[in-house]
Amino acid sequence: MATVPDRIRWAVEEVDPQPGEQILEIGCGPGAAAQLVCERLTTGHLLATDRSAVAVNRTAGRSAST
Repeated sequence: MATVPDRIRWAVEEVDPQPGEQILEIGCGPGAAAQLVCERLTTGHLLATDRSAVAVNRTAGRSAST
């Protein structure tokens, strides 16, 4: 698992995504927050977007196994 900065961990804790929520992340970057959110979702979904196709691909790869 890639390293997740403390500030990202803090932000996800503050948002406190629940297992069935539908979440939109705008500006996902390399996917650190998306990874943590996906670990919490069971029946919910995350839609992450970024203006960089490279960032979106990194996010997809990073969150695919969660």
